[in-house]
Amino acid sequence: MIDKPRYSHATKIAQKLISETKTDIPPVDLNKILSHVGINLLPYPFPEKVSAILLKESDMLVVGVNNAHHPNRQRFSIAHEIGHYLLGHYKDIFVDMSEISEGRFDASDSEHNKVQEQEANYFAGELLMPLFMLKRDFQKTRNVEEVAKLYRVSKDALWIRLLKLKIV
Repeated sequence: MIDKPRYSHATKIAQKLISETKTDIPPVDLNKILSHVGINLLPYPFPEKVSAILLKESDMLVVGVNNAHHPNRQRFSIAHEIGHYLLGHYKDIFVDMSEISEGRFDASDSEHNKVQEQEANYFAGELLMPLFMLKRDFQKTRNVEEVAKLYRVSKDALWIRLLKLKIV
């Protein structure tokens, strides 16, 4: 069992995926990423609290994303679910509740699940805002709103990434 988030592992996997798909400019094309890893995408009107799910049926992997959420939120949720899969968190199904993704956890959630959520969030950050691109692009403008639009992520997600990477 994992007892603390493996941020460097999540980073390596995301960077490998970026490299394999020859992605060098934002925004990262999630359809290309999904195709590369063999995951199908299903936009669906889930209840508000469900951001995304990852499930396997026979030999088919599917990320279902809440199509009522903002497109930037959908991108992060999709990247997060790809992270769960590639980081080996996958069992049979993952339901990503908005509260979990935003860092609010129920007392009933296990420490193990919190670690997996932290890893998947970190992976999503590296996948959508790769360090090499973010350093380059943020240096050019230093405008969070412009960079967030360029990467098609929320300003909050960008701020979290910039702070974690100590770019600001």
